[in-house]
Amino acid sequence: MMEDPIFEPWSGKDPVLPRRERPVGGRGTADFLRAVAVPYLEALCARLRLGRHHASLDDLLDEPERLLRFRLIPWLGPLSDPVAEETALLEIGLGGERDESAMVWHWIDRSGQAPDRAVTVPSSKLTASWVERVVLDFVGEVLERS
Repeated sequence: MMEDPIFEPWSGKDPVLPRRERPVGGRGTADFLRAVAVPYLEALCARLRLGRHHASLDDLLDEPERLLRFRLIPWLGPLSDPVAEETALLEIGLGGERDESAMVWHWIDRSGQAPDRAVTVPSSKLTASWVERVVLDFVGEVLERS
């Protein structure tokens, strides 16, 4: 685990998350997710791929689903077949009639239809730190179970 490039503590680099907490101005939840969560998740996907994991991000904020869909298949070793493994899924979507909240769904074990965890957060509580915590909790749980 120590030689894994995504967890290398000796690189001296700061986390890839932008340090701004909220976008400037009165932009909505979708704009916040696009400005903060999308770049963070894209950078995290790249770092996870360096560790031989399969990670992808779908930006569906402009689609009827109105969400970000992050998929992760952990690398289990050189003899594993990652295509045969179930994909862990994290979705961060818009909630409420006027997108006044964000909703988060985790599917770690994809055997059931219902998510393993579902959380709703008012947009006033959305920060870059919150995005980082939600995503890293999800990735940590997926990697721990693999």
